[in-house]
Amino acid sequence: MYTSYVGKKFLRNYKEKHQKPDDYSAREFFDEVMFPLFFDDEEHLMHVSNSPFFQKPRQEDIEKCGGKSLAQYAHLKNAIENEPPNMSIYVGFAAKDIGGTTSGQLTDMDFKTDSEDVFASWMGEALAVGVNGGFAILFDEPEILYAVFEGWKYYRKYLQQTPI
Repeated sequence: MYTSYVGKKFLRNYKEKHQKPDDYSAREFFDEVMFPLFFDDEEHLMHVSNSPFFQKPRQEDIEKCGGKSLAQYAHLKNAIENEPPNMSIYVGFAAKDIGGTTSGQLTDMDFKTDSEDVFASWMGEALAVGVNGGFAILFDEPEILYAVFEGWKYYRKYLQQTPI
């Protein structure tokens, strides 16, 4: 999927600029950069429909994990490890089944994916640009992707300054 492609392309550039080892993974980036900036707050910087970050976790999971966003992330990691890829965990992928209202995008093609593809898809989506109320990845140039990445912290800063 294109979101994963863009996320991986960005990660190669990020590793180079930040002198990360070659085996630095998309999941490590998500743990260290994306989760704290995008999701460890009541106001998420990114909304992925039907994802665990879009769902309200059970109270017992919140208590067990130490917070709402931590419970949501635990659910995401569990889904990535134990469910087949679908649009709620692999951004830009096909729907899970034909029963839901979001099932317009389905496939029976057998894609070989792994957790790196899935975590990279979140990065790729986060590097998208808002266009007319939606999101579109319009580019994959490393310099532009890195500039968008650098803007993430400012977006978070402005959100925190804005009263709910």
